[in-house]
Amino acid sequence: MPVEIGDYGGHPLRRWKRFLLHSRWLHQAVILTISYAVWVLAVHFLSLSFVTYFLGSPGSGLQDIHDFWYSNQVSLMGLSAVAFVILNWRLHPITSVSWQTIFDKCRFEKFFIPAFLKGTLITGLLILVFLVQGAYRYLGLFIQFGAAPLELANLILRMAALTGLVYSEEFLFRFKLVSYLKAQLPTWLWIQLIALAYCGIKALQFDLSLMHLVTLYLLSLALSLRAHTDKNFERGAGYWAACLIVIQPLASLPILGNEFSGALMVKPAHALHFMSGGLEGPISSWTLQLLLILDLLRSMLRKSSLIGELQTRTQSKSLSKTMKR
Repeated sequence: MPVEIGDYGGHPLRRWKRFLLHSRWLHQAVILTISYAVWVLAVHFLSLSFVTYFLGSPGSGLQDIHDFWYSNQVSLMGLSAVAFVILNWRLHPITSVSWQTIFDKCRFEKFFIPAFLKGTLITGLLILVFLVQGAYRYLGLFIQFGAAPLELANLILRMAALTGLVYSEEFLFRFKLVSYLKAQLPTWLWIQLIALAYCGIKALQFDLSLMHLVTLYLLSLALSLRAHTDKNFERGAGYWAACLIVIQPLASLPILGNEFSGALMVKPAHALHFMSGGLEGPISSWTLQLLLILDLLRSMLRKSSLIGELQTRTQSKSLSKTMKR
């Protein structure tokens, strides 16, 4: 049974203290979030130290270090997220993370791959609309024939890093944290808590604007509600991974404050454009935020219909048993 704060008598502060001490599920959720935050900060510190050490020669300045760091930040965060999940798996059974919970071939083929294909189509159409509207400009192919092998390898690595980042964090936030919170808290509360934790981690990983944080907050709400309704995190991971891959490795648009030269050179035509995101990229655009709000409403309506259908089935079964008696 869910633990209620009112179950503990005495002074309100004592009730809160007892509630926190006896809430193992809350301890697990807080420990997981803090552990990942410390992991991200440690990776930031160590990698920045290595970059400064190896590039900090007399002939290089702070701008060179800055450019190298921000050009590889997304790949580094993707690698660190995958490493954190693998570390949790290797600590099993100390942790409750098994390989079957992280990756299942049947779930991957059934949920992730179709969602990835749909997400690729939707994001591609969105960028095409911005191109036709004039918010973006197409400058041609970036990959040149002479340097194609090296550039293709760099492109594939960036796509793999983004997929690993999204899949690993969706497992952490939409599976592990959800498993700790959903049985003890109402749905509206735990999806808000997870959204705040998700935005906090993203703020530690990247240099984000307010529009980025608003989009990520709506994204977290939509993904949490979708995972709760679909009973899996792979579908949402497929949509989000496809969105990031199309935006940056394929279209060369900025994501999360980072730029990368991908397969096609698509650049913003305006420095400040709220519908397309301007120089900050589509993730900070009003259009994507509106699509996320519509997806939230769709998931809420779907959840309500499923609950109504379940109640109807329960009532019909009870009625049939009563008539048999």
